[in-house]
Amino acid sequence: SWLLTARPDAGAGYELKAIAVAVLGGTDIFGGSGTLSGTLLATIIVVMLQMGLQQLNINPVWQLGIIGVLLVTVALLNQIIMVRRTRQIPKGG
Repeated sequence: SWLLTARPDAGAGYELKAIAVAVLGGTDIFGGSGTLSGTLLATIIVVMLQMGLQQLNINPVWQLGIIGVLLVTVALLNQIIMVRRTRQIPKGG
């Protein structure tokens, strides 16, 4: 801000982290609602994961890859849970 300039790549990589936090917090990737507490907890988890990876001197590219794998895994688990919920037969019916 002192130089009155902006970098076009400022914040690069935060998109993936933001989506990962939302999905890990319980928001359905195909639309839906999540909770504030779930999103806050997911934020803490992702930040702690990233700090741990930095402490282990993991390459930043690999860090994004690990967060991406986490995102895909959680999205798949959410879909499996949703499919199982919709397939359950109501009791007494």
